[in-house]
Amino acid sequence: MAAVAGSAAQGQEAPAEAAARLTRSAAELVQQKKYDEALNLLRQAQETAPTYAPAQEWLAHVYEVTGDKAQALNHVAALLALQPRSEYGLAAAKRLFLRPPFPRRLNRGLLAVSPVAFTVDQGCALTDERVPAFPARLALCYTTSAKYPEDGADGGPIVERRLPGPGNQPAQFNRVVYGYREDPEAGDFRLAVIAYYPSELLSGTEIDLGPTAQRLVHLMLRFRTYAEGYLGLPPQGDAEGLNRLWLCTNGPNGAERSESDILFYQALSPDRSALEWLRQLAHESGHLLLPTVGGFAATEMWGSGEVGERLFVHWLAQEAGGWSGAGWPSDAAVARLDGLWPGCGAAAEDYLAASGRAPLGVWAGDGPESELIMGTDERAMRYYVGFALYILAAHGSSGLRDVVKTCTGTTVADFVYAYRQTVTARAKAGPLTLGSGCLNPAESKLTRPPSAANLAPQSITLAAGDTVAYPVFLPKGTWRLTLGIPDAGAKILVSFDGSADAQVEITPKCEPVLIGPLTEGWHKLRLRTPADQPPVRLEGLTFSEGPAA
Repeated sequence: MAAVAGSAAQGQEAPAEAAARLTRSAAELVQQKKYDEALNLLRQAQETAPTYAPAQEWLAHVYEVTGDKAQALNHVAALLALQPRSEYGLAAAKRLFLRPPFPRRLNRGLLAVSPVAFTVDQGCALTDERVPAFPARLALCYTTSAKYPEDGADGGPIVERRLPGPGNQPAQFNRVVYGYREDPEAGDFRLAVIAYYPSELLSGTEIDLGPTAQRLVHLMLRFRTYAEGYLGLPPQGDAEGLNRLWLCTNGPNGAERSESDILFYQALSPDRSALEWLRQLAHESGHLLLPTVGGFAATEMWGSGEVGERLFVHWLAQEAGGWSGAGWPSDAAVARLDGLWPGCGAAAEDYLAASGRAPLGVWAGDGPESELIMGTDERAMRYYVGFALYILAAHGSSGLRDVVKTCTGTTVADFVYAYRQTVTARAKAGPLTLGSGCLNPAESKLTRPPSAANLAPQSITLAAGDTVAYPVFLPKGTWRLTLGIPDAGAKILVSFDGSADAQVEITPKCEPVLIGPLTEGWHKLRLRTPADQPPVRLEGLTFSEGPAA
């Protein structure tokens, strides 16, 4: 029996020998240009002996010959992981990366062997308000070494683009930055953004626009992620799903969206600060990525740019606050953004503090049922932007997503109607909670107001004698109001639609305030603290349907 077993073992082919035999047969088929048959044998060889390097080499060669660059690169990466000094692997990696078109998909193994330098950001992090199926964190990467465009005229290094507007001025570019975002389902990176810029030689200056292009790509990758992850919006790109950024040395001042692209004019101007780069990218990304709402006559037809400025900078700041562990706008969070772009943290804080919440004052001041809903002038646009900011502060990014999903038209009236539908649906599903930051600034008096740079504060502080007013939309019915105040023993004076103050003492078993019955519509809630009240923290407002038990 032992002799029989030994004889069988001697006749069994070792995996490496079997892989070598299959690879030799495949090589003969390649010489005959029978590529499909060769690939079949090479896959068998790979499965038989995964660490057999010649099979990976031949797989890379066949895929390159047949024009499948992505698969060729994958096998080059596998080959170099097995044999880091493989002459074929190193030459093929250089050839495949540098020969147009630039790879559309990359894995981490390829990043390690790429002849083009990349920076990898391991985490674009989103909060729990994201779309439920969307990942909490996605890695981003972009090129950092000089690279010629893949689409130069007649195969040359220069791309020429005619600018929109009178005269269709030409602009020239001979450098690019490629930006990728992780695709968690496929386990690799997918090309999403390309930035074009002129070299110092082409522009005739000593200004290197490469770092600026890299930062813009890095931020644009984040903005795309926010639009998809928080609002559930599909990518808005060209036929390949790409957005292209163009850093033009000529043209008018400012920036402009053109179909799936964004153009930055006068890119060499020393007058454009980090704040302006950030604001302009966020504004044009709003036009590019967010739904069109408006139909205004001034200053722009659509309000998506103004909303985009605030949303994208808010989400960027919110992410920095989460990464820092200290919240926004802490010094640590500001420093975190400065790591993305020197001066970006201070720019974001200054922008949000000066301009972020200002439209909310217009909306709350004119009232939620103002005729501005049908207006077309600049104030009507600010009114719409203010309403979007109210939704963000009251219901968070998830609430804004529900309104965007519900809205079927492009007018402000359509958007308002979508909000009413959203709140009604949420109220039927369970208690309706509003964030404490959705206050009417004109009718509130706070000794310690929340930071103006925070568009959706998680809590506010009510000191002695403070007053805070809230516009609240509620469906028809009788409601119970519960104040989100964790400090037991606090006393709050509550008035609803101008009623006399009702004093509420916060205890573990305190009864909610009974409100109603109400007709559907907007109402005004006012909270005041007694003159002898120690400071208390308000974390939100919860409305539950039905009379108190």
